[in-house]
Amino acid sequence: MRLTGAKWRIARDAALIGCLLLLVLPAAHASASSIRVLSIGDSITFDTNTEILYTDVVQDLLGEGFDVVNKGIPGMDVVHLVQGGLPLGMDESIWDLAVVQAAPFDIVTLMLGTNCALGFNTGGTCDPTTWHDTMEQILFDLSTYSAFDGSPVDIILMPAPIMDYDRFGIFIERQPIIDAMEAYRDSVFELCGQFVNARCPFDLYEQTAVLGMEFMFGCTFAPDYDPIHPCEAFHTEILGPQLAAEIVQTVPEPSTKLLFGGGVVLLAWASRRSLESASHRVADDGPNQPLSNAATRTGRESTSAQ
Repeated sequence: MRLTGAKWRIARDAALIGCLLLLVLPAAHASASSIRVLSIGDSITFDTNTEILYTDVVQDLLGEGFDVVNKGIPGMDVVHLVQGGLPLGMDESIWDLAVVQAAPFDIVTLMLGTNCALGFNTGGTCDPTTWHDTMEQILFDLSTYSAFDGSPVDIILMPAPIMDYDRFGIFIERQPIIDAMEAYRDSVFELCGQFVNARCPFDLYEQTAVLGMEFMFGCTFAPDYDPIHPCEAFHTEILGPQLAAEIVQTVPEPSTKLLFGGGVVLLAWASRRSLESASHRVADDGPNQPLSNAATRTGRESTSAQ
């Protein structure tokens, strides 16, 4: 598949992040003990539709100084974390399985929203206000955990990527799902401004809207076409490299900052370029735009909440 325009720029910038990581990380490894990264998510984080996950990419890029723990649970969303119980007939508490049993950890990454929008295991699309308040409670609870050095854990929060809404069954009403996904996305960035230890470094929802359906879901074909779980390229070219770059910026020890601070600046620049491509260059690939308004907003700059 040949990428053009904004799609090519997003993939190029993500690849640049990966190359820069290879240059800057050896200095970090020299003084870093194992930094534990807990990645919480649903079936997109788990292993659906791909053999290489974004957590695998993050682990490979960060190397032996880091321990990336994948806690993707199919069917999960924010309501299951707070209310307890697991989807798909599992018999353990989600919070115990995803958080308590994984502690201690230094960084938590969160990517949820898809199942609530679909109403999967929730009895219908989750009300955006309920989703917001529930995620707020999750962030508060995570903030009570301490990293290995005794400091509060860092939280990297990401909106869920788009789905191919046009390929849903004829009995599924699409617009409420789209509206919910956009509302959850807005909640992610609003909540990042409320928690000093939370960061929202990039907007997966807008980025994937620009990349389009062929890139995101073109690895599956009818009758097994999957309009929900992205293809491997999403993990290896988009999410994995960007998340690894953000983790590098989050955890450097004071003694190593001068050694690879310049590399971190370049990583931040590459990540911002990727977001700018997603937000402001949609015109290059207009026919592939799946939503009327998801990728054409120009209001928010996705920066980390300090």
